[in-house]
Amino acid sequence: MKEFLLRNLHGDVEGTCSGRVGYIICVLTVTNISPGKVLPGSGLAEFVVQYQAIVFKPYKGEVVDAIVTSVNQVCSLCSGDAGCSKFCHTTWRL
Repeated sequence: MKEFLLRNLHGDVEGTCSGRVGYIICVLTVTNISPGKVLPGSGLAEFVVQYQAIVFKPYKGEVVDAIVTSVNQVCSLCSGDAGCSKFCHTTWRL
């Protein structure tokens, strides 16, 4: 079960962009996985997973050196030596 959760965590959150934490580049470590809770009426299980990740969240007025590789409705994806990746703690629900 743990391997399944970790595989889905990486697949679901890496490469996504949210307004709260920014662009999630890479999941580093999983700090906690809660015991599963069966959802009534469906038989599905819900797990709360806390993890640390490298994120990129530039702020208004911040200057970064990077090359924009693609732009979508949610965020811009860049590559380069931006030097402003940050660590964050966040929770993911499956």
